[in-house]
Amino acid sequence: MTETEYESWKTNYDYSDQTTREALFQDIYLKFEDDFDFIFLILKEATLPANMPTGELIQVSNSVQGIGLNDYDYSSDYGSNGKLQSVIHLGRFNYMRLGPSLHELMHNWGNFAITTHALFEFGTNLNSFDFVPHWGFTGGSTKGQLGGFDQNTLVENGSNSYTVASFGSFANGGNSVPYNEMELYLMGMIPVSQVSDFDVFKSITSQIDNGNDTYTFTANQRETYTPTSLINLLGERVPSSTTAQKDFKALAIVLTDSPLTESEWDQIDNDIVQFSKIGPDDQASIHNFWEATNQIGTIDFGNLSQSVIDTSQQDILVNSIEVQGQNNMSAVIINEDLQMTATVLPANATNTGITWSVVNETGMATISNTGLLTANSLGDVTIKASAQDGSGIFGEKSITIAETIDVKDFKKVALKIYPNPAKDQIHINAKIDNIKIFDVLGKNIENYYTEQSDNKTNIYFESIKPGIYFIKHESNTQKIIIE
Repeated sequence: MTETEYESWKTNYDYSDQTTREALFQDIYLKFEDDFDFIFLILKEATLPANMPTGELIQVSNSVQGIGLNDYDYSSDYGSNGKLQSVIHLGRFNYMRLGPSLHELMHNWGNFAITTHALFEFGTNLNSFDFVPHWGFTGGSTKGQLGGFDQNTLVENGSNSYTVASFGSFANGGNSVPYNEMELYLMGMIPVSQVSDFDVFKSITSQIDNGNDTYTFTANQRETYTPTSLINLLGERVPSSTTAQKDFKALAIVLTDSPLTESEWDQIDNDIVQFSKIGPDDQASIHNFWEATNQIGTIDFGNLSQSVIDTSQQDILVNSIEVQGQNNMSAVIINEDLQMTATVLPANATNTGITWSVVNETGMATISNTGLLTANSLGDVTIKASAQDGSGIFGEKSITIAETIDVKDFKKVALKIYPNPAKDQIHINAKIDNIKIFDVLGKNIENYYTEQSDNKTNIYFESIKPGIYFIKHESNTQKIIIE
């Protein structure tokens, strides 16, 4: 990356931006064959950048049934033809070895099966909250990669009070713990008959740290899961553990704005060798993928020379075109103009030329060869940008021609939130109600108040922690950063 690109990636966490993320992977697939189940992006940072999660898996495709997921396939958006299952971002240079690499890989399969609850504080008179896709206050054969306690340590105190060995709702110490039986089942490593009974607790109202590596909590709901109840809830896993994939191919990409030093190459090489080793890791306190899967699964990062594409004699065709109105507008006032833009990917396509056209539906418009749309009559039109390289690729955008654009139609135009990053207040260029604000874990943020005028909404935060947050109104969600 250039210095500017890398700084933006760190500061704005550009991995969370779908367009930027997909463009990066499309560029990767210009250089590598479609051989990988998983692709890791590893940031060359000694410390985790501010406002960035330690790791994040984003699912790309799924065909497994019986784990709480539907079938989907967005692999073509990333440049894959169906092989790629997920992409993973790790925010520090040594996170492949130490974790959360195992944790993020587990999110390819779970937890989407069982509704769970969690707390992030100790005390009484608390209210737990939904915590999918993590285990929260869920037991397991061991503490899980996605959180949860060791079921074997559960003690019933009476009156809905329970004591367990200390645990994390979200995670349990990076790569220091293996996958538990339920996680191995969801992955397809073992049959459901090998999953020991476990409890899920909800409506948790207190959590006390006893100071001796145990926690005592009060929960008003307790549900025990057995192999039979899991099948009744989820259906049979297809494919079953007998035929499910257990050997995976992965690619690791280091994101950096400067070449790696020899010692950095040695470090990342060793980290990947140890993580993918078929045999024990060289540190007793750390599990590699083979160890974490109880010596059942493997993940291979090697033999990359067989996956490199020879592009020296190959034309690079356009594979996607995204059409947008200026400032993301999807509405224009009659008799006015709107500049349309087209993002052609990959950026290094041999021929990035496009041809503009308009399909008049209930409205009428014309468009110039530079993409300037002129609105002639009320209604809807479709703007089309077609690739000129013979690939047959085109992009479309529906535009509404209206007499005026009211605030209630803000979803059709660019919703501006400023400043971003912010400190203790933000402003929105429209008067809107029913705002919801969430953190990166999906927890609803409530310590703020709003003021409105005819064309503006002001949001003032009270004692909010720095980090990444999301503002949602109906189907419109935008990211903000609080410094």
